[in-house]
Amino acid sequence: GQWLLACANFAILPNSAQSESKNEAGRPVTTGPKDDPRKILTRAVKEYHFHVYFDPRCDDQLQTAEQLRSHIINRVRKREVVAVCHGVTSEMLPGLNESQIPPVNVTRVGPHTSDGSYEVWIPQEYVSSVLSDLMLHRGQLSILLHPLTRYSRDDHDGRSMWLGKKLPLRLEVLKEEGDDPPQYTELELGYSRDKQSCNKMAGSRWWLPRCSKIE
Repeated sequence: GQWLLACANFAILPNSAQSESKNEAGRPVTTGPKDDPRKILTRAVKEYHFHVYFDPRCDDQLQTAEQLRSHIINRVRKREVVAVCHGVTSEMLPGLNESQIPPVNVTRVGPHTSDGSYEVWIPQEYVSSVLSDLMLHRGQLSILLHPLTRYSRDDHDGRSMWLGKKLPLRLEVLKEEGDDPPQYTELELGYSRDKQSCNKMAGSRWWLPRCSKIE
């Protein structure tokens, strides 16, 4: 129990940034650097990005990527999950600010080195369900999963996970701190979740009754 608690209190850091000490039994224990308290997590991760990568010149990859995106959109339309990507509308998620949704990219953008990509935002309340979809339907595509915290560069590097082949990222274009604020706050999920709103807004926002059951 003590080991799990210790792990939960530290951010996941690149190997080069970790230091090694020993516990009472003389066994090595890896911890975050003592001189960088900013790297200690003070709250749970409540929002995530999935980045789906594809080669727009490859018909098979393009088709798989579009089928996967359509699958996610259809699940939102059927009120099975809450996820935001290009193609999800305010008709599906009442109150959604569609102007904030990034497009499907067919050129390299930001830290991403793949010519084709799109972003999927997932609040913690639905991450396991959407992750299952990506695992089952990604084909041979590479997908990056990373949390949204104050430390964008660490989120894309030491805290990230990959489905499929890991691709290089241009981490130097990311700020060490402050790139990714809470997103789609109008949906009141993830970091913006307000338990009281689960009852107040249940009539127009079909996903809110469920959020009161998820901690």
